[in-house]
Amino acid sequence: MKTLLFPLIMFISINIFSQTNNTKKSIDKNQILHKKEVVHNNYDLDNSINLIDVDIAPIYKGCEDKKSNYEKINCLNTNITIDTRTKFLASGAINKSKLKRGNKRVRVIFIIDENGNTIVKNILGNWPRIIVDEIKKAIESTPKLIPAIQYEKKASVKYSVKIHFTV
Repeated sequence: MKTLLFPLIMFISINIFSQTNNTKKSIDKNQILHKKEVVHNNYDLDNSINLIDVDIAPIYKGCEDKKSNYEKINCLNTNITIDTRTKFLASGAINKSKLKRGNKRVRVIFIIDENGNTIVKNILGNWPRIIVDEIKKAIESTPKLIPAIQYEKKASVKYSVKIHFTV
């Protein structure tokens, strides 16, 4: 009797507590991308290389003397963050946006193309249009960079930066 009772209890408990989802929902990928897509469909993120994978990282003006890729990337990150944050804060978009008080951070994904230009691909999060426009303007007004090198050719690279500010 015990040998029959144990398998029966196991069978019932497995059926009761199993987490199966029998509902199939079709997700329109274009709809999801459209919500996050900010601008520029000229460059595809899939055609760009990760920053850490390139032979020589893009170089910000003033970082030419750095020897290693690690030092070049740190210099690039510091300068882009400071430059973008300064331009963004000077724009006055924070006061116009009517955001709730507190510390905020915006993550921006962009590409540094083969010509050294910055092209914004995504601004993550739900931000008012004025914030998105001013961040985009600040990133894309970054001084022209010396492009990354991969296999002795200029290459476009993916890059992201977080911009912190207080309302």
